[in-house]
Amino acid sequence: MFPPLANYGNRLRIGMMLPSVNLVAEPMISALLPAGVSLHTTRFNMPRSPADLEQLPAAVEQGTRLLVDACVDLIVFHCTAVSMMQGGAQQNVEDIIEKASGRRTITTGQAVVTGLRVLGARKIVMICPQPQSTYESEAGFLRAHGIDVIGGACMGILGGKRLFDLDPEAFYRLTMDHRSSAAEAYLISCTAVRSCEVIEALERDLDCPVLTSNQAMLWHALRVGGVPDAVPLGRLLRMEGSCELAKAVPGPGN
Repeated sequence: MFPPLANYGNRLRIGMMLPSVNLVAEPMISALLPAGVSLHTTRFNMPRSPADLEQLPAAVEQGTRLLVDACVDLIVFHCTAVSMMQGGAQQNVEDIIEKASGRRTITTGQAVVTGLRVLGARKIVMICPQPQSTYESEAGFLRAHGIDVIGGACMGILGGKRLFDLDPEAFYRLTMDHRSSAAEAYLISCTAVRSCEVIEALERDLDCPVLTSNQAMLWHALRVGGVPDAVPLGRLLRMEGSCELAKAVPGPGN
């Protein structure tokens, strides 16, 4: 008699853990959710030093317990830089979350790798809004998973508000400036930037798939959660189904 006015998650409840400075991921992903899929979030402090990184496991465990209280079906650790960090950070985060929750866990890095593989892209151009050290770390992670970063650029920006303030047109221009005939896909990394806005225009003008961290994570979470719906944003999200492909956890060199 009284139809729901919101997506309460009768099909899938996604639990998302993201850096406290992120102003983009929640509104962007919420706007793209299919009917019956809900998003529930908690936050952690973004590591800025080795000492901060040492405190991350405790913060991840606490955030996991909060998301379990929300009865989520799967948990997403949504930070590109940390989940693509060299030295096993992604696996450590997954292990902590799965042990504390008993639920399926995915990370942004895993989502990006899986999305590129589903698209058949092994050679990419990457645009990173953050400093060179982050670009190199993420490129190393991708190469360890069999994806060759053949070009790209970084912008040297840090801070949630500064990342949010980047005009989407800047990502369009920078990506077009670094286009390559050898690229099989383009990646704009970082969950805290308004890059989803340029996916359609770039795919049209480059005639090539374009991934962003938020778009790839949403696609992966939906497919791992058993939701096959297409979402009208880029080639990856328009691909219906592919749930079984998305559930295959990518390992280094595979």
